[in-house]
Amino acid sequence: MEGKRLVPKRRFKGFENINSLQTEHLGELTDIRTGPFGSSLHAKDYVEDGIPIITTEHFKEGYLPSEKEGIPQVSYQDYLRLNAYELQSGDIVFSRVGSVDINALTTNVQEGWLFSGRVLRVRPQEQLSSVYLHYLLETKRVKQDVVSRAVGQTMPSINTDILNKTMIIKTNSSQEQQKIGEFFKVLDKRIANQERKITKVKALKSAYLTEMFPQEGENVPKRKFKDCSTQWKVCKLGSLYSSIESGNRLPKTMLQEGEVPYVIAKTTNNGILMHIDQHSLDYHGNKMKLFPAGSITFSIDNPEAIFLQKSSFFTSNIMRVLYNEKYNVYHSTFILESIKKLTNNYNWSFKFSGPVVMNSSILVPMDDQGEINWCEIEKIGKLLTNLEKQITIEKCMLEKLKEMKEAYLEEMFV
Repeated sequence: MEGKRLVPKRRFKGFENINSLQTEHLGELTDIRTGPFGSSLHAKDYVEDGIPIITTEHFKEGYLPSEKEGIPQVSYQDYLRLNAYELQSGDIVFSRVGSVDINALTTNVQEGWLFSGRVLRVRPQEQLSSVYLHYLLETKRVKQDVVSRAVGQTMPSINTDILNKTMIIKTNSSQEQQKIGEFFKVLDKRIANQERKITKVKALKSAYLTEMFPQEGENVPKRKFKDCSTQWKVCKLGSLYSSIESGNRLPKTMLQEGEVPYVIAKTTNNGILMHIDQHSLDYHGNKMKLFPAGSITFSIDNPEAIFLQKSSFFTSNIMRVLYNEKYNVYHSTFILESIKKLTNNYNWSFKFSGPVVMNSSILVPMDDQGEINWCEIEKIGKLLTNLEKQITIEKCMLEKLKEMKEAYLEEMFV
């Protein structure tokens, strides 16, 4: 980078004319230390109420926990023995193995906690803002640099030498460092608040699912709409849908940008969505079936159901319950959530075949004549649909905030 003027794309007003940034090794500006060796501390030494000791799994999301519950803790005697590994507010921690590009900033909350042997502690010198450095180390350039120099065949690993030699490009202005750090702190606070919103709405939906559906061994839910059914009864899916069909296999060469959704199965993320273009639709028109929105689909290898928002094609390892024209979106939502409750409580040790689906039973509300109470089903489905829409809206807002942060990281650092 020598010979090139290092200037970020975006700067705060008043700092535009500051000289180009300075390039230095991280080790020249910080003290980097590895946690205690395994022989210094064993799991048998942990206590129920003591001094927390953080390890790599405690900051995989880029921030440290604010409570010590669920974190290994050591006695005061062990703390005195290991106090050389005590964290101070402003320290930055890295994972020695695994997600080696993620760092977290220690705040007043974690001050006095210990760090384990799987953690690297970075302590900035006084002239370098720890908050500013924390975000500088989150930039794509630095993260890619750390990962590229990590060692290990099966799992990336870093050490003090690798971090010491990590090149950082920083401003020497303490005022500019403070402004940038505070800016990203506010942005992170908005992201954290948005994540809490999503958690609250999800918890609300989970509570309604628990209270508005009968629990195991019961036939009456805890919460009901006014003037609704007094009891629920077992109903087979085969009585709600006349048949179940498989999808169609499409050559990989046909997978490209297009407008027609093409759903493929993946056990770690059910319902991966790709698209095919109109050419593929015409080419396979006589063989492939376009399944309508509102269909409830299953992967043969993964019983978790998904709900189709748009008319789509499916691969051959996905089956779908035929769409019933008399069901609206709220009916389908109710049935989908009922199926989810069923599959969550079932030991699926075999292929999720068509007969298994059709012979599976769910509980549905019945009226006084012993008929399915579709009015109540619609009310429950509408409530759950609105909650799911709210979750989607909040998730979209969260993604926008994260994208905004990434964009600013790229523009405010070099």
